[in-house]
Amino acid sequence: MSRTFDSKRSIRLPFLIGVVAVTVATSGALLRLFPRGAVVTTAVESKSRPAKLKSEAPEPDARKQQTLTEPHPPSERPDVVTQASALGQAHLQQPSEPTRQLVNALVQPDTALTKEQAAQWKQRLQQLIREGAAALPAMREFLARNVDLDFGPDGSQMLGYSSVRAAMLDALQQIGGPEAVSVMLQTLQTTSDPREIALLAQSLDRQAPEQYRPEAINATREALAMAAQGKLDGRDVGPLFEVLQNFGGAAAIPDLEQASGQWKYYAALSLAQLADGAGIPALIEMARDPAGAAKGTLTAALEMLARVAPEYPRLGLP
Repeated sequence: MSRTFDSKRSIRLPFLIGVVAVTVATSGALLRLFPRGAVVTTAVESKSRPAKLKSEAPEPDARKQQTLTEPHPPSERPDVVTQASALGQAHLQQPSEPTRQLVNALVQPDTALTKEQAAQWKQRLQQLIREGAAALPAMREFLARNVDLDFGPDGSQMLGYSSVRAAMLDALQQIGGPEAVSVMLQTLQTTSDPREIALLAQSLDRQAPEQYRPEAINATREALAMAAQGKLDGRDVGPLFEVLQNFGGAAAIPDLEQASGQWKYYAALSLAQLADGAGIPALIEMARDPAGAAKGTLTAALEMLARVAPEYPRLGLP
């Protein structure tokens, strides 16, 4: 599946309570979805669900938290068709009209979100999940459209998800099975959003422990490469470092060392938290680097070494 970056495809649609533009149809108020890409200036900024790692701003303070202010663009990843993906495409049928209507209902909220409407939205999501594998074609169809509806902080609190896509990804995990795994893999191969990559990596690992870690690591590397080139529009890459840390193991050390030049704090923190202290030698090398102070990696390395020193007394860390 080929990914090409097109900023025109990705226009953020935040969830504005009482301000969302809607089209009135016979079935009620419908919310138009726009392709994702360029940022639309709005009165209310949506906030992403916080990652476990602190958000790292480029300069000057690498530890101030950023928020994901727009849905993700498609990435520039090469064609990748896994066996599971091909099998899933063969088995998944065209969406049925009832399941398609259920999916559409989740992305067409009213202009004002009340408690009753939030409860109804949750009921529809649960109904979609209860459909099981029968719902997957409609869910795949929606995810392939590369659009999203961001609920904003208030909507997220009421609905339990930051966006429609986040809800769909969780629904895939709950449905489970080979067909759901296939949809997850297809989405992983086309998304460049750090949050989605991390969510999909976790879900795939729950469905089939360790089996799809290479795909998750590849997706992470490619998204980081896009971010390094400024093609993710300042999105928080913290979730990508979580993927490297949790699923990459010692093999991710070169990736973290390379990323330390641009994301010093994230890289140092992930190295410090690798299992069995695998990243500590790399941190020590960062601390010993004569150019570390000028590059800004020295402080991050020393701070992380100080944190892990009590856990590894035999290493004689400062």
